Amino acid sequence: MKLYIFELKKIVKQKSFLWLLLLVALTTAFIFQQNAAMQEGKVERVYEQTEAINGEVGQSIERLAEDQMDGLLDDAGLQQLELLKEMRSALYPWRDAIYQAKWEEVPLHEGEFLVLLQLFNESGGELSALTGLEKEIAIEKNDWLLEHGLAYEEEAFPVSPHLVLIESGLFLLGLVGVAILLLVFGGTLTSEKENSTWLTLRTQPTSKRQIVLAKLGGVLTVALLYTLLVIGIGLLVPLAFGDLSLILQYPQVLTGDGEFAILSSFSFLIRALLLFFAAVLVGFSLCLFLSVWIKNSFTLNIAVFFVLLTGLTVTQSVPLLQSAFNPFHLFQFQQILGGVPQTTDWMYLMSAILWSVIFLTLLITLPEKDASAFQRSTNHKPFGKGRMPATSAGLTSVLLFEWRKLRRKGMFQKVMILLVLFLGMGYWGISQLTDQKEEAYLEELNQFTAGMENNFIPQFEESAASLKEALRAAEKENDEMIIPSLKDQIARTESMITFNTDWKNKAADAIAGYQEDNWDAFYEYQLFINQVHNNEFDYLAVVGSSWPQIIGQFTMDVALEEKKWLMEKNIQPVLSGEYIQTMHTADGWPSEKYRLEWEEENRKIDDSGLYSFYLFFENYVYFVPLALLLFVLAGGFASERGKKRTLDFLQTQPLAARTIFMGKTLHSIMVAAISCISLFGLLVLVGTLFNRLGDWNYPVLYYDAESVTLTADYAGMLSRGLGFHFIPLGTYLVNSTILFLFVLLFFLVLANFLSLFLKNTFTSFALTLLIGSGGFVLSKYYLTGMAQWSPFTYLQTNKVANGELGTLLDAQYLNVMTGSLVLLGSTVLLLLVGMLFTGKKANISKSGQQKKTDSEHVDKSLETKPYVK
Repeated sequence: MKLYIFELKKIVKQKSFLWLLLLVALTTAFIFQQNAAMQEGKVERVYEQTEAINGEVGQSIERLAEDQMDGLLDDAGLQQLELLKEMRSALYPWRDAIYQAKWEEVPLHEGEFLVLLQLFNESGGELSALTGLEKEIAIEKNDWLLEHGLAYEEEAFPVSPHLVLIESGLFLLGLVGVAILLLVFGGTLTSEKENSTWLTLRTQPTSKRQIVLAKLGGVLTVALLYTLLVIGIGLLVPLAFGDLSLILQYPQVLTGDGEFAILSSFSFLIRALLLFFAAVLVGFSLCLFLSVWIKNSFTLNIAVFFVLLTGLTVTQSVPLLQSAFNPFHLFQFQQILGGVPQTTDWMYLMSAILWSVIFLTLLITLPEKDASAFQRSTNHKPFGKGRMPATSAGLTSVLLFEWRKLRRKGMFQKVMILLVLFLGMGYWGISQLTDQKEEAYLEELNQFTAGMENNFIPQFEESAASLKEALRAAEKENDEMIIPSLKDQIARTESMITFNTDWKNKAADAIAGYQEDNWDAFYEYQLFINQVHNNEFDYLAVVGSSWPQIIGQFTMDVALEEKKWLMEKNIQPVLSGEYIQTMHTADGWPSEKYRLEWEEENRKIDDSGLYSFYLFFENYVYFVPLALLLFVLAGGFASERGKKRTLDFLQTQPLAARTIFMGKTLHSIMVAAISCISLFGLLVLVGTLFNRLGDWNYPVLYYDAESVTLTADYAGMLSRGLGFHFIPLGTYLVNSTILFLFVLLFFLVLANFLSLFLKNTFTSFALTLLIGSGGFVLSKYYLTGMAQWSPFTYLQTNKVANGELGTLLDAQYLNVMTGSLVLLGSTVLLLLVGMLFTGKKANISKSGQQKKTDSEHVDKSLETKPYVK
């Protein structure tokens, strides 16, 4: 118990829990504020979700009414028509309750509609807007709401305490939470060896087992407090600033493998907490186990995250490994929590305990290593073979000294190895997804072609033959009542045959063209799909498409223009899908499932060199090298303080403080820039060697701000007042790279500047990240009028390089050129202030030292001397 209390006291002394408190508070407040800002459009969004159902009900009534007038409706059809009319009548109060924001009445009216829908399905009818599993989920969820007397809530942007807690909890108690806890507290044993206090502990009358268990108990206590912090703040923020009450019975829908389940919010949270605890237990036990060989905290963090990343990647690639007995499967939070609960879920916690016992047993029984396999030797050869260098400028000496110090510590080499491995694994994942996407898309085309040729077209041909036979019989009998209707049906059927035949032929040509590198045939098929969805063809029997309402006319127009660009420049396709998601893509889907499926189908992936580099920016992977290089290179003066306080040694050298500051800053800038350019080049090179370089002219969508589209010389394309044009992929990558380097430059200088006032490297790093994230939030969401002049806005380099941020904020000058100038100006300003501060501080120190010397001289001159005869 004493060891356990001792560990807790050490953790308290580190004050790391304050950073956790700040992180949780800011994250929860940001989530709540974002959702609260979206409440103004809640009525429109929810009302729009019923539009597809309302439209299909109306179209079905018109179709069956026409058949009734032609005498072609049987008893089942008449029953369906009556039910559809009742469904339309039930839709009115449902939609009116939404429009009037009477959320407590929505489940009642929706339930009335769903009861009629069930009857409609039993009579043989079906609504494509709400069918299958989605219909069953809607019914069960609505029954749950009615049973517990709950009001409807928009779960996409929740402001109620229970839903805000779940949203923040899924983020802070997921992979992010585990990573933070491991990063801050995972090196509890390694830090003892690093600070040479481990030997002191081993001299005490305590066993190794007691020390290890005390450390595990300490970090698990911190994890428990962190969990309580997430829950407490997750409830406090919406309760304090919102007007809704806590309802732990609100339903949570879980789906998977064609089945679903509904849990209360309380049960869902308990399940999430148990999984988080299991993952944390395995993570901390793994950290302690690896501490047998690793004696450096930074090296331990690299090793742990590399092991976890590798295990997760392999687990995701091999479905057989996705079981409770695989410790890495415990970290697949989204997959486990989103799936249907099973009776064997208790095995996740049992598995975590078992693996923890295994890791700790190995740690306790394995002998300690005097020389770590991962530890650099302490015996180094002198630089320059020990020769004294010739006299050089002070700044050059500092640069050389910083570079040698960085090499000697070995941390930089480990980071670069980690980044190379990270990029290699990332490219491998992209390559696997590329092959899967290509195979799935071509297989879908083959199945479609075979289905058209063997089923749909022959059925229409048989139907046309039957109708023609009926027409001949009617003409013989001179039945003037049926003849017009039969002719109309024949014309419609033949039109459908023509339409499906054209569709089938273009799909077949697309397959053959793709295999023969005939890209025009492939793009002609995709353009045909876009044009059909955009209602550009006049096939007699083809009803009007609702795609422009579902995805928005802007996304539709972008898809059309994209195909024209690709055909004009004869560019190799990037699969899959016929569309690209845009910031103006409408949300007219009948359910979240269809939206997610559409996004996945149209998510384009390619493992060519240039497109892999494009995915590096589009998926925010650039934050990984940014954060790691900041941690390694931006310690500045903070790294010279602490227990060893090497700053005292530097101050004995004939160097000005501003020279040291400038040397440290320039050194970090040069090393980081060269490292990033090398990593980018390596990524493109690997993609080129394993596939191809890629197409420089591949189109990337660029959004034009409203203020730009209103100019007289605007040369872009307009879609209902929204402007856009395309830029080559190569141009986008060059712009993104330049902007990223300026962002890296700014944050390195910012971190070095902050290190002038701080005494701890981690504090300097954390404060830099905090200022960066806080400045970005303020610039993007609050000080939008000044966003283009804030250096923090340009953290989203990808959104700046494609014009999305400039369009979102309607800032005409928010672009790469302005961003580069703003970041450069801010960097120079920080450098100047840092140099002035170091110079002023040095003068004050020198003046104080001189005053002390003068006073000592006066004191000595006034001393009473003995009388000598």
